[in-house]
Amino acid sequence: MDFEHILTTKITINGVFQDFQLYSGKFYLWLSTNELAIYDWNKWVRHLAFVDRTIYFEPQPTEQLTLKLEALEPFKEKSIFFSEPIYDSAIFDHVLYYSDASGFYRYSLIAKEAKKEHLSSIPMYQINLSKNGRMALAAAEKGLFECLVSSYYLFNEPVHQLNPRLVQLSTRYTSKTEWQNHDLIQYGENPQVDTYLLKMSEKKGLLQLVKGEPIYSTIKNHTASIQELPLSLSLDKPSMDSGVLFSFETDKVTLKKIRFIVLNIFKF
Repeated sequence: MDFEHILTTKITINGVFQDFQLYSGKFYLWLSTNELAIYDWNKWVRHLAFVDRTIYFEPQPTEQLTLKLEALEPFKEKSIFFSEPIYDSAIFDHVLYYSDASGFYRYSLIAKEAKKEHLSSIPMYQINLSKNGRMALAAAEKGLFECLVSSYYLFNEPVHQLNPRLVQLSTRYTSKTEWQNHDLIQYGENPQVDTYLLKMSEKKGLLQLVKGEPIYSTIKNHTASIQELPLSLSLDKPSMDSGVLFSFETDKVTLKKIRFIVLNIFKF
């Protein structure tokens, strides 16, 4: 294999699973039996490096591995059992957050005698963790909530706070959310017409909900602010003095051998 090849491995694990997380060198897999199986991901990947596979013998940039769940058994560290199927889950700061029909919970993944902490009796159908360490919770007809998973953030205005960790941002029907930095897109029962943009300000961890408006009016306002400018077109080849629109020059750079692993798991 040439040194400059970039290798991509796509791994498919056969089975029926509720959810999965890849966090801090651990692979968390929710099985259909309401069992959260925790595997040593780093150890498993190191093991794959010593297995003879086609990609090592043929000059191809990608490979696909289809495995059975039993293949991960030697790398399994422990299991955590739950009474009900989950709706969604997320991991932040080594704490597992999950929701089922009985409500919303948190569970420490590093405490020796960890216990499941019941944060709310409201089921959360989507748990959306942002890159800034904020967690939005979509609760359908119950509305939109935020779980304060980080001690850095605090709302500096009166909001409907169910408990020290849980804040209600909206009472509108919320099917799912999408983060845009500190702003939040709130999708309703019909995403085509019931979608809102919640604008928030953040300063040194202090949060303030500025306003919420329908997303279509926000797009309309942004579109109205765009000014069309004339662009001169020509069929003549540009000269060296006039420049070109896009250009690049190749440099003698040797690519390092990099392996990417794409994990493909189907949730049902």
